Amino acid sequence: MVNTASERTAEAPAGARPLGAEAFHARRARTRPLAVVLGAIGDALEHRRLFVVVPFAVIGGVLVYLGASFEPAPLASAGLVAALAAAALEARRRRALVPLRWLVLALAASAGFALPSLHAFLSGTSMLAEPTAAVIEGVVDERDRSGPDRQTLFVRLTGSDAAERLAGIRRVRVSVDEAPPILPGAAVALRAWLFEVPGPVAPGGYDPQLHGYFAGIGAYASSLEVPTVVAPGTGFAHMVASVRAVIAERIAAHLAAPARAFALALTIGEQGEISEDDRAAMARSGLAHVIAISGLHLSLVAGVAFLVLRALLAIGPTAARVPAKTVAALAAMGVALAYLFISGAGTATVRATIMLGLVLAAVIAGRRALTMRNVTFAALAILALDPVGVLRPGFQLSFAAIVALIGCYEGVRWRPDRARRPPFVRYAGALMLTSVIAGIATAPFASFHFQQFAPLGILGNLLAVPIVGFVILPAGFVGVLMIPFGLEAPFLALMGAGIETMLAIAHWVAALSGPLTTTPELGGWTLLAVAAGLGWFAFLRKPIRFAGPAAAFALVLAFGWRPAPSLIVSDSTQAVAIGTTEGLRLIGSNRTSFAVRAWSERFGVDLTGHEAVGACDRLGCVARAAGGWTVAVDRSFAAAAEDCGGVAVLVARAGAPSSCARMSIVITKADLRHGGVQAVREGAAGLWLEPAFSDLARPWRAGRRD
Repeated sequence: MVNTASERTAEAPAGARPLGAEAFHARRARTRPLAVVLGAIGDALEHRRLFVVVPFAVIGGVLVYLGASFEPAPLASAGLVAALAAAALEARRRRALVPLRWLVLALAASAGFALPSLHAFLSGTSMLAEPTAAVIEGVVDERDRSGPDRQTLFVRLTGSDAAERLAGIRRVRVSVDEAPPILPGAAVALRAWLFEVPGPVAPGGYDPQLHGYFAGIGAYASSLEVPTVVAPGTGFAHMVASVRAVIAERIAAHLAAPARAFALALTIGEQGEISEDDRAAMARSGLAHVIAISGLHLSLVAGVAFLVLRALLAIGPTAARVPAKTVAALAAMGVALAYLFISGAGTATVRATIMLGLVLAAVIAGRRALTMRNVTFAALAILALDPVGVLRPGFQLSFAAIVALIGCYEGVRWRPDRARRPPFVRYAGALMLTSVIAGIATAPFASFHFQQFAPLGILGNLLAVPIVGFVILPAGFVGVLMIPFGLEAPFLALMGAGIETMLAIAHWVAALSGPLTTTPELGGWTLLAVAAGLGWFAFLRKPIRFAGPAAAFALVLAFGWRPAPSLIVSDSTQAVAIGTTEGLRLIGSNRTSFAVRAWSERFGVDLTGHEAVGACDRLGCVARAAGGWTVAVDRSFAAAAEDCGGVAVLVARAGAPSSCARMSIVITKADLRHGGVQAVREGAAGLWLEPAFSDLARPWRAGRRD
């Protein structure tokens, strides 16, 4: 008697595969999208991958804090963290209603929400409300070279003749022209013109007020005289600054522009002398990462130190008595720390140093060095040190690149036949693959922050990175070491020749890229979508992980682009630009200013290279937008009253009758002060106003309140 299929399945031994239709349906069930996703999530949880999501939860908490309409109570934030920590500890000791893993993520998010309040308590500052002239005294915390004859000092205030107006301001950012170098640690006194920290140059742009507040910078200033050094600097910071000054002096003595500018950037982290033309060429050719001292530079310098010292310790009588790998790793970490301090300890360098330290610690412990868990530890350390830094492009670019690279490489199993390939082929292949992965991962962030894309970035990196790794950085490293002996000249000359070759490649690749290097503006939600895709990719281990970034990229490409505003009005200059049938154009005058240059870069148009538009007289200008509506830019109250109701948008810095707001969109001086730069956009419902910010209740906007 023949058994049925169900009977055969029931009689089959445990673990046997089902036959016939049952096998078909079982395979089909395993390949259903939901089953695949659930299986991948179960696999990730089994391998304890939830830990890699913790930084994303912290970032989410920081973003909730920044998006709040008022300043959260620090005690309430701390109480929430304490309550969730207690709940997590209780869940770990015994079974709880809420699983431990979800309590941990909630705890991470609440910690992210509370961290900015802690940093505000430690470093927050009052914000200057109106410009003023004052004699200030203080200690120089940091110094940047802004140009050949200009330096920027970050002065921690200790006194002033305008103490009431500057009450509560911790630090001032001062621009000083034609003065001898003033090193950190020095006590100075100077007369300066102080003004409020500027806001974003466009809605959605970088916000100096927000970042200045958490850095303790409550005012910007221009020195009205050469600062007086009241007392020379002392201590470790001054010693490091002195070393950096000597390095800068020797580089300036041996190299001319533009090689000098890049040598300074790659050794001591000062980018002020790099021209805009060279900076743009590096970005368009995909080589912008070379300018900022980061993982590439630290890994090359520390890696060379590790390999050389390990090779030396493996020779002779020390080979059997000295743990060569451990000693070499510790020495490499020392070299990385020295490079960190000499380079100015920028944010990108600090991130790279933390990551390198974790890698070297793994090498000493005999563990796998580059893992997603190490990235998680590095990200948590960086977030603890600078939670608001999640808004900076440097954090986003480096975090996205390292997550993408480790995620793509962690599942690779190298075949023995690959080792037999020529070294150049292996190096070129690895460099191309790394460039592709990093380029794709960072493209949305570069497009959002800089409106730039490097279509030939692979070519630029393939040609220039070997020169950076084998010529520029080694020559610069040895040249700096030779400065105490006076033997740096040939090495710095070799470094300069390498930089000139790299620049020639950058300009050639940028020219080949043509107009494809500029992208439209992206909406703010696109970064959240890409971050969610990146978190999905980091959490999962199976191939379905690539679905997250792919979906995020599809959403961004389909719905993420924003047209340029139909009108944009500067809050700090007289500049006004309108969208015409020929593109964005300035109204009345095409004079350059910081706002105009920033708009040109953001919206991909040379505003000063085109004639200004509008019919102008001594009372103001009237211009027509591509949509057919008109705008009046008036210089007096009387002119605004005359144009009231006759135009769709009225820019009245001198004020306008209150009745005008019922007939036109009115932008006054008060609007520009309270909301920053104002943009007018067109939608299905007509024109609508978009201010640069609307969070006047937050402490970093204190200077904008009446």
